[in-house]
Amino acid sequence: MCMGGGYSGPSQAEILAQEEASRQRAQAEASKLKAEQALEQEREGQKVLADRVAMATSDQEARRRTRALLIGAEAEEKDSASLADPAEPEKRSEKKARRATLIAAGGE
Repeated sequence: MCMGGGYSGPSQAEILAQEEASRQRAQAEASKLKAEQALEQEREGQKVLADRVAMATSDQEARRRTRALLIGAEAEEKDSASLADPAEPEKRSEKKARRATLIAAGGE
């Protein structure tokens, strides 16, 4: 009787090579996923930072506008005070006291 030389399947070395290749693919996929997550976290961090910068810029702009309005109001107040009584200009502390009194009385 003659023994047939049929195919007996993959060798042990081939099986080990396939398992190693499968592990490497799984590790590569896990590394890719971690890199994508890190990139997404970085993008979110940049968005938060950009929002904070925009908010700070907006706050600075609001303070600048308020300061300009106050300077303009003070200049108008000085002009009207000098027109009302150019011989006796009101002192700054007296203006503040008068303004505080008006505010306290609800008149301004």
